[in-house]
Amino acid sequence: MQSAPGKGSTFTVRLPLSTAPAGEAAPASVSDRLRGQLLSDLPQVDDRSEEAEGDGLLAGSSDGRHILVVEDNDDLRRYIVKLLRNDGWQVTEVSDAESALAVPSMPNLVLSDVMLPGMDGLALVRMMRTNPDLSRIPVILLTARAGAESAATGLRSGADDYIVKPFEPAELLARLAVHYELSCLRNFALDEAENRSANLELALTSNRQIGAAIGILMAVHKLTSEGAFALLREVSNKRNRSLRDVADQVVLTGTLDQGTPV
Repeated sequence: MQSAPGKGSTFTVRLPLSTAPAGEAAPASVSDRLRGQLLSDLPQVDDRSEEAEGDGLLAGSSDGRHILVVEDNDDLRRYIVKLLRNDGWQVTEVSDAESALAVPSMPNLVLSDVMLPGMDGLALVRMMRTNPDLSRIPVILLTARAGAESAATGLRSGADDYIVKPFEPAELLARLAVHYELSCLRNFALDEAENRSANLELALTSNRQIGAAIGILMAVHKLTSEGAFALLREVSNKRNRSLRDVADQVVLTGTLDQGTPV
């Protein structure tokens, strides 16, 4: 400090410059700074689901839509989870792809970051597409890498959509809603097709079995095909058994009744 009468006082403060001691946090990396910038660019979410904080499922507040969020950055994952829960989604949250593949309850959708520790988001999509139990689930990828080539890589891996960060919350929610509706329609159509195929196969099997029984009756009783079918139908009506059951008996035992030859 220097002081002179009538002139005032001058204070000088010197602070030592030193590196951080061992054990303290290192300076933020470029990746950390980018993530921090991303979070600062995102709009604030109304914190209406604070009581639902933490990993796992949110009970009692969803409308049946279940989404799995795979994001290793804690702050961004919490942001996304709050956004989704406020929109009525039931959310399961994990921080890596291995945990995503191990969740006990299969979701309707998966929202995953591309850059993850260990297996990345692209590998997660490929693993899901080769698993019959997971192959139908839509996967939406989040990435900080903009550009057509990055998007094409994600889509070629089997992803249903590719969203660049930072994203607009309204756009993210709208895309998820569209993919959920499309998935419901697609699954309904596939299930209907499988049911029709199964019913057709059953009908063809029944027809083959009935045809074989008619052939046996024609050969044994010297009947026409119409006469053999009429006999088969008569036995079916008298015993209150399906035509297929009676035909099975004829084909397997050679009789229309226990111990009675055809």
